[in-house]
Amino acid sequence: MIRSLSGDLFDPSPRSFFGKIEVTGRPGAWPMVLRLNSLQTRTALAIASVIVASLLANSAYLFYRQRKEIRTQIRSEAENFAQLATGSICAAYETFYTSGFYKFSELINRRMELNPDITRIRIVKVDGEVLFDSDKRDGPAAASEKPVFVAHPDLLAAVKGLELTVLPSTPQDGEPGLEIVAPYVEEWGRHQLSVVYQVSYSKTREALAGLAKTMGSLSAISVLAAVAIAVLLARRITRPVAELTAGAQELAEGHFERRLNIRSGDELQILAEAFNHMTARLKANVEELEESNKKLAGVNEELKELDRMKSDLLANVSHELRTPLTAIKGYTDYILERKLGDITDKQEKGLVVVQRNLERLSRTIGALLDFSRMDIGRITLNLQRFSVASLVEQIQGTVRSELDKKRLRFVSGVDETLPPLIADREKLSAVIENLVINAIKFTPEGGSITVSAARVAGAERPTAEIRVSDSGIGIPRDQIGKIFNRFHQVDGTTTRRFGGVGLGLAIVKSILDAHGAAIHVESEEGKGTVFNFRLPLLERPEGVSEPSAARERSDEGLVLVVDDDDELTRRVSADLTQEGLSVIATASASEGAALAAARRPDVIVLDLLLPDRGGVDLLATLKRDPATRHIPVLTVSDGAEGAVGVGELVAEVRRHLGDGGRAQQASL
Repeated sequence: MIRSLSGDLFDPSPRSFFGKIEVTGRPGAWPMVLRLNSLQTRTALAIASVIVASLLANSAYLFYRQRKEIRTQIRSEAENFAQLATGSICAAYETFYTSGFYKFSELINRRMELNPDITRIRIVKVDGEVLFDSDKRDGPAAASEKPVFVAHPDLLAAVKGLELTVLPSTPQDGEPGLEIVAPYVEEWGRHQLSVVYQVSYSKTREALAGLAKTMGSLSAISVLAAVAIAVLLARRITRPVAELTAGAQELAEGHFERRLNIRSGDELQILAEAFNHMTARLKANVEELEESNKKLAGVNEELKELDRMKSDLLANVSHELRTPLTAIKGYTDYILERKLGDITDKQEKGLVVVQRNLERLSRTIGALLDFSRMDIGRITLNLQRFSVASLVEQIQGTVRSELDKKRLRFVSGVDETLPPLIADREKLSAVIENLVINAIKFTPEGGSITVSAARVAGAERPTAEIRVSDSGIGIPRDQIGKIFNRFHQVDGTTTRRFGGVGLGLAIVKSILDAHGAAIHVESEEGKGTVFNFRLPLLERPEGVSEPSAARERSDEGLVLVVDDDDELTRRVSADLTQEGLSVIATASASEGAALAAARRPDVIVLDLLLPDRGGVDLLATLKRDPATRHIPVLTVSDGAEGAVGVGELVAEVRRHLGDGGRAQQASL
């Protein structure tokens, strides 16, 4: 009566279940990623970056300050030199220039040797004519030569002035410098000459080069020391958070021996103690399950009971995990909200990592809890007729927030002329919703998801094909045959990137298997994936109207049993006969349809898994035929040994006979 989901949910080994929740694509990959992208590494880099940036800023400031001081010193010395030397230079010019030019030139050389920063000396008349230029020492200009005048207006104004003037200049070597204009005022107040001194900052470069070498050596030593200090500080700050993260990771992989030893005296220590308590309780539950498995091995009925106990335990463990996880998450939220005191930015980043892992663990537990509920209750179908379009519209509203979050476009392509579908509406809703959520998870932002339903052309019976397609990342060809396995992920990175534990598609396949429908997958990496399956339609033949009333039941109370399980058929027939009912039985769908049309039974007991034809298709045929449309049908699956039992089946048949045929269809 109750059909089991395929496969074992829980292996006897305590590590087998959680061991399937992988987070790495290959052994050893995760530790390397953890080292490179860990909070400790990022914290150390941040501290080292701050220290190095401070060192560089200080070095730049020292360079700027030293450069400024050297230039100030050069200018000051040049100004003093100009004030002291101008008088003697001009007096010597008037005395020796015409009669003893070479003696005057030697005098200029000696003056320039006193201050190497002065690279050029010119004697200029107040009208701007250059009388002497140290760069041109060929002797006095001939009377026929054209005189040279100062062209720059600022320099000409300084030459005419009576005050020492300093002007910026760029000598021929390209090094910035100064021009100092010193007026020569004779004792009786006459001002005919001024001396222009060209000053170079070239020795600044030499001084700074030596400073750079010294500071470079000191900076290299300081950077190494800064990195060492940063690593030590980062390790001290992030060690508790890293230990919490590692503990959560090992728990997700099924290792229950890990105990966190954090003695920080703060909220992180409280989190560690709660985590240790949770792990201890989980380990005790798993050990209890192991002991139960050993005691009950070898006995079929006891093994079936043990299977239910394992499912119950999984549900209980999921609940037990949620309680400490809620406490851990609550304390984490309190700390992040500063309700337990101020925290540093680095501590906040670490707690965000803990919170993200807690949320991932919570989602995993939620999926396991949902799956355990399905496994405990098994799959019971409540077949009915309903509109596919309204179901797709309902699912679109359910996932609207997830679609908006990734800016995905949802397209409904349901044929408006499609007749009602025959299936379990609630479970089919779970199928399509799981496929849509799966598509949302693996479709990049801005993509599209399409849910369509259309009649299958050329099919023997009215059938609809439902398709869920996306423009996502696709599935590798070698993985398509494995995606419906429990807890399967395409690779180890999928869990980290997209979340989940791989139960959604397993649930989808289990529900469709119960309907007798196969699901198919078409996918191409980088272009998207399409899931499709087929279910029967309830379509009334042309010219046939709904009968006004059902026929009267047979006097003897006739029950038609359509099931290929001989043992079930025998037990049901015996019990129904004892109830005073007449029973006819068959093991094939085609013969069942013929008997129903010919004998018009009061109740039909229908197995959904028949060897020649699906029970769902037979049910659709019965409901289309006006002669059998009114007959109540009890759908069952996987034998009477399930949770319902033969006695309950007989009671359900009796109830329908007592209802006067009012119930059209029910399921066990």
